[in-house]
Amino acid sequence: MKPNVVIYGHPLAHTTARFIYRAAYRDDSVGVEYVTDPKRIPAIGRDDIFLFIDPTEDWPLGLEAWPCLKAAYLIDVHMDFERRDLWASWFDVIFVAQKDYVGRLKDRGHRNVHWLPLAGDPEVHHVAGLARHLEVGFVGRLWRRDSRRRRLLTDVLPEFRTNDYLEWSSPEDMGRIYSQSKVVLNVSIGGDLNMRVFEALMSGALLVTDRIDNGLDDLFVDGTHYVGYGTSEEAIAKIAHFLSHDEERQAIADQGRRLALAKHSYAHRWADMRATMAGARDHPSAVAGGCSRRALRDLYTDVFVMMRKPHRLLDVARRYGPSARIAVLLLAAFGARLKRRLGAAN
Repeated sequence: MKPNVVIYGHPLAHTTARFIYRAAYRDDSVGVEYVTDPKRIPAIGRDDIFLFIDPTEDWPLGLEAWPCLKAAYLIDVHMDFERRDLWASWFDVIFVAQKDYVGRLKDRGHRNVHWLPLAGDPEVHHVAGLARHLEVGFVGRLWRRDSRRRRLLTDVLPEFRTNDYLEWSSPEDMGRIYSQSKVVLNVSIGGDLNMRVFEALMSGALLVTDRIDNGLDDLFVDGTHYVGYGTSEEAIAKIAHFLSHDEERQAIADQGRRLALAKHSYAHRWADMRATMAGARDHPSAVAGGCSRRALRDLYTDVFVMMRKPHRLLDVARRYGPSARIAVLLLAAFGARLKRRLGAAN
């Protein structure tokens, strides 16, 4: 009987979890189920796999007692490392999308930590036969008003003919936009090697991205597979150059796409995950597996405080016992809620 993989992820359609699920679903060697509600996770046997993929809206209780292999794919370590460090405590295998954070997690006592970059989906992120009438494409959030990302985007994008980047786009919309773009502009958040890098390469557009760490240059070569920049002025100059040099632009875009198709699809990532998880099945290493009931109560309390879900603290108290800290947190949450209601009534 083939093992079952329960993927626990976010309900939205454009997350990494959904793309991994698509790849796993096509793997005939496993069964796969996608779950978004921690209270609806099915029974999991010893030979099964629980795979958590960052981010999530809630957190399951009792994870440390499940008999199966538990794995996590941590994506946004560059945005909230402390939360991801805490989540990692429950897992025997930890995949990290940002290479620079593998060592940091190991330094915090986590074992079996592996770099696994994000990827693209050739069926979603490339639409054949579309004319590339847009000079520059961008899909994503501008980010905070004082952020480097917003500043770069608002400096660069108005200089070129582009899509309506203020409008929300589905993954399918994104694929069409990028497939109609000559250039896709990427601006990282905190130097992350994000999904857009792989989506742009997969689309066949020229990727123009800020020069980042987190493994970009381990995977691709600047000037061969993509074009890097450091400032708004350099980005504008580079884009203008390649828009006026079609053959040069197309040569880099084609090489980038070939490499993305050969090595950087979600099917490749799933294959890497399967191989790594298979090798770790008989070597559980989750930190939480050796914790006392009291320590687990404190860990879960920290999780739900960070996730701003004080109502889940009642579940923690029921399962792992009450504590003075939980009581104080619940009273504070109740007081804040009462204050909001009174303010709304006035």
